[in-house]
Amino acid sequence: MHSFTVQRHWLPTLLAVKRVMSGRLLLSLLTLTLALSGCTAQSFMIQPPAAPAETPEVAPDTALDPSVASTNRLVVIGEDGNLFTVNPDGSTRLDLTTDAGSAHYYSQPTWSSSGERIGWAELARSGDEVISAVVTSRADGTDRTRLEVPFPPFYLHWSPDDAKLAYLGNWMGFSEQTIALRVVHVTDGGDDASTLTTGQPLYFSWSPDGQQLLTHIGDTRTALIALDGTETSLTETSTNFATPQWANNGTQLLYAQEVDGRPQLVIADPDGAIQQTITFVNGETVLNFSLSPDSKQVAYTETDEQIGLNSLGPLFLFDLENEEFQQISSEPVVAFFWRPGGGALLFMSAEIEAGEFWLRLRLWDGEETRDLSRFVPSPTLIQQYLPFADQYAQSTNFWSPDGSAVVYAGRLENNDQGIWVQAVDEESAPERVAEGVFAAWSPQ
Repeated sequence: MHSFTVQRHWLPTLLAVKRVMSGRLLLSLLTLTLALSGCTAQSFMIQPPAAPAETPEVAPDTALDPSVASTNRLVVIGEDGNLFTVNPDGSTRLDLTTDAGSAHYYSQPTWSSSGERIGWAELARSGDEVISAVVTSRADGTDRTRLEVPFPPFYLHWSPDDAKLAYLGNWMGFSEQTIALRVVHVTDGGDDASTLTTGQPLYFSWSPDGQQLLTHIGDTRTALIALDGTETSLTETSTNFATPQWANNGTQLLYAQEVDGRPQLVIADPDGAIQQTITFVNGETVLNFSLSPDSKQVAYTETDEQIGLNSLGPLFLFDLENEEFQQISSEPVVAFFWRPGGGALLFMSAEIEAGEFWLRLRLWDGEETRDLSRFVPSPTLIQQYLPFADQYAQSTNFWSPDGSAVVYAGRLENNDQGIWVQAVDEESAPERVAEGVFAAWSPQ
């Protein structure tokens, strides 16, 4: 068992927010009081669950067919801290956990690539110590695996073949704290994990065949790491970005590096040979980017201030075939997510009103941009997910499998809060489907 406080390098308390006025970008400072009491700027701690909001009672279905349990479902962190899945209309709830509390905490529920399994982190407190575990189960709650690990995981990402679950957690290396990338071999029983590499910060992307990981380590190097820990360096001249990306087609890697002293966003092959340069930036600009699922377009933001969020700047698109740029938003964009299959982009713009931090959901449908709704994000969403939106864009689905709707957690302008499903057509309003502080859609 280990110390209960888990250090992490994110959780900002100050955000510099850009706003557009009369065609000019102005910089302002917004002090955000993080809603989880006791959280410092670099710690992630278990907190007592909030009192549940009133919501219609939904009887859990303990005999849900596995194919139904893994198809078009939401996995939710409830306001009481427990995990459950539910249909996108709020029906047919299936409880995955029932014992969450101030000394028993669940986090990071993550669908596998097929949706057949779900993984999550478990933390149990005893005095000043904590027991940490990686848990997986089939989507219907059966066939569980549980592996106790030295430090609590704070990010999970399944391999494309569902056989392995990679996670990031704190680690001790050479008498100092760092972060470890570890892999749990679920199909082999889920009772063993291998440590592939360490460094801080650390981000990664799975290869489509599930045999390698593209990593960005220590803000300095980008490398390929095989499952046996063999590392192949791609560049030792990294620049300001967080998460690299391995394209679905298996032949393209997207990351940023310095070439002849000039920071640039590039597409390279798995040997590190540059195929295409997307854009050049100055040395202080932070890049946040995502290649579309069809590998035709790159969406990216340029953030000029060190603000604690990876992204808070204008949003651009680059057409790889025609090598054409398009600016989608001049407002400060916090996060963006491609629709399954590509062709449309959901993004969240930051707004400040009456001292509150709001997110405006916007949709670029391939031709034009239109507004969907506005909400105050839940503390879990703003603290644990949005600061690393480019990493979660590769492991977490906020879009429905058919691309007709999105899901988010927070409070609307009428003060109702919970889990909301928003159709992306021009007429639908968001619908509250469950109590909770976070939700993600199954991939199928």
